[in-house]
Amino acid sequence: MLKLSEVLNRFNLSAQVFYAGDVCGTLAFEQASPLEGHMHLIKQGRLTLRTGDTSAYLIEQPSLVFMARSQPHQLRAQVEAGTQVVCASILYGVGNNNPLANAFPPVLVLPLDEDPRLAFVCTWLFDEAFAELEGRQLAINRLGELLVLQMLRHLVERELPGDHQGDHRPV
Repeated sequence: MLKLSEVLNRFNLSAQVFYAGDVCGTLAFEQASPLEGHMHLIKQGRLTLRTGDTSAYLIEQPSLVFMARSQPHQLRAQVEAGTQVVCASILYGVGNNNPLANAFPPVLVLPLDEDPRLAFVCTWLFDEAFAELEGRQLAINRLGELLVLQMLRHLVERELPGDHQGDHRPV
């Protein structure tokens, strides 16, 4: 079995944060390139994630949503929920048969309180994403990449099965 470092060295994994802000209503995402996935960080509030296959997940605590392969989906929140998110595209730099992306379930939801290192990187990313500092975009993209690494470490250390959903079950 390959070590995580060996697997990551085979891919040109990168994160591109494209949204940081409130969710008031619906954010819709179409299926993107087969070379990318999506990551959504829920900083606060409550939202429902609906996927193209009609699955729905209620998320009520700070969480990381990782969709290793592109698929149509929506994030929905009520105005009064005060929901804030950071959204990123995850690019692998390889074709559709990416073994790293194929190892994941369609939707992975991890509450941030499951791992203090994961929560630390998310807090740092949230701080950068919601501030207007010089070099902001570079910082949040790199922190997104670090977050993917921490998520992978978290999963490997706990030897979690591929269908891990955290405490979030489909609604």
